[in-house]
Amino acid sequence: LASTMIQRSPTEALKFHQQAIELQNTLAKAYPSRLDFQQQLAVSYDSYGLLLTSKNSQREAEIAFNNASGIQRNLLKTSPNSQIVLRQLAWSDNHRGQALARLGRVPEATTVLRDALQSQQQACDMGGRTKRDLSALGGIWNNLGFVLEGQQDIAAATDAYRTAVENLTASIDDADSPERERNALERAKTNLKRMQTGV
Repeated sequence: LASTMIQRSPTEALKFHQQAIELQNTLAKAYPSRLDFQQQLAVSYDSYGLLLTSKNSQREAEIAFNNASGIQRNLLKTSPNSQIVLRQLAWSDNHRGQALARLGRVPEATTVLRDALQSQQQACDMGGRTKRDLSALGGIWNNLGFVLEGQQDIAAATDAYRTAVENLTASIDDADSPERERNALERAKTNLKRMQTGV
């Protein structure tokens, strides 16, 4: 739905998500014991951030992702072993880290991406290292490598890309892996090769 609305009318898509966030905020405040309302609000903030990213509104996107992460961290205080919330927190921090990097706030981006890794690794360990979790973990490692490379920390970037390749390779089942996951692995391999060969 969101991608369709972006194609037809980015302005309408943003307005739609703003209205959804306003409604979910109202529900979350009216029913504070309904953790599902909080969770839906966080997901909406993350989706809104992605829409803003598509419009190159990085500053506003970073704020939206930060709002999502803040809600998810509060949810973990109540449900510290929730794999769902851990995954969502990891993805919101991953998105926020990328937005911070685009804004030139590289040290913050590095910290936030490492936070994303910690959450995703915890979810991965709790869930038996599923292919889905390994794929997400590999994607975050690749994003961290890109940020570290931008800081000219070649050794750390190489390690990050190598870990990305390892996790993405483990996530792929030759029988039915989506093209998106195969492409992610090829990007990580290309990044690692660039670090190793300078090409």
